[in-house]
Amino acid sequence: MAGSANVASYEAIHRFDFEAAKRWQEWAVPFHARTSGPFSVIYGYCLSGLAESELLNVQQAEHYYRKAYDLARRSGGHRSYTTRLAGTMLGESLYEQGHLDDAERLLDECSELGSEGGVVDFMVATYGTGSRIKALRGDIVAAARRLDEGTQIATALSLPRLAARIENERTRWQIAPVQYPPAMTAVRGPSDATARTSHPINGVTEVTTELHEDSAIRRLLASGNSGDAAQAHQRAGKLVARATALHRPRAVLRASLLHVVTTRRVKAEHDALDALVPLIAQCFHLGLIRPLCDEGPTLTQLVATLAELREARQWKPGWPAVPTTFLCAVLASSTDTSPPPAPH
Repeated sequence: MAGSANVASYEAIHRFDFEAAKRWQEWAVPFHARTSGPFSVIYGYCLSGLAESELLNVQQAEHYYRKAYDLARRSGGHRSYTTRLAGTMLGESLYEQGHLDDAERLLDECSELGSEGGVVDFMVATYGTGSRIKALRGDIVAAARRLDEGTQIATALSLPRLAARIENERTRWQIAPVQYPPAMTAVRGPSDATARTSHPINGVTEVTTELHEDSAIRRLLASGNSGDAAQAHQRAGKLVARATALHRPRAVLRASLLHVVTTRRVKAEHDALDALVPLIAQCFHLGLIRPLCDEGPTLTQLVATLAELREARQWKPGWPAVPTTFLCAVLASSTDTSPPPAPH
């Protein structure tokens, strides 16, 4: 029964019914307690963490990931298979909060598992986030190697979602190969998205398409063409609307930050600042650093402008409060860790 609950939780997560995924794990508690080994319990904790993470319940997600990691270490030791799997999800959570050293160690350990590295959600963290940390360290060779490993696994096992995440990292860091998969040419607008939420959602397909679209938007921005920037802005807005319609808080935050970047390219700075401040306030309350840093120089410059306004006591009355210390922490984390500037 514990294993069945895990399958049901996983299925619920990938139709974006995160509350249902949590309920399955609550229902499975007595069954997990009666299992002979820790594997199903560890997976259950990770699934609970994943559901909380998608809801942007950051501390709750880390709580479950730590429970999984601690149980795996107690039952199997530091180098066990389950310890490395649980460490992957914990590493992803720590990365987003700006703890790069611990995150890198945990993700490196799981990369040694290769194609045995768990379900796709684990692999996305191992090869996507793992490669990003290498790039942030300035080790593009190691980042490219990790991406190549991910590509090989995605190809061998026919994992389109992993392949899309790998391609997204290549796009962000301009790491070869330069042959891109076909990008989505259009995203359903808010009305279409709302109309379809009554039908079953294939979350794997949805996220794969979303990643391809994110990559396409970034390539449009990198072209330096004003028409491309306008198209990127429109498409980023549709990503936000789609994620909002599907009640996916983490996806909304991610798409909204990209939309801010496109806003700065096509509108005045104050328009981008007005859109950014509520997102920064949200990240502050959640303890998230890296989502802000990872959008690159355009967003970093906006954060720097906000820090200056804060210091000069020119914070707009309608903006939510954000401590200067948090703005400075974002800037410090962004130093020498932004993707290379877009070619013009």
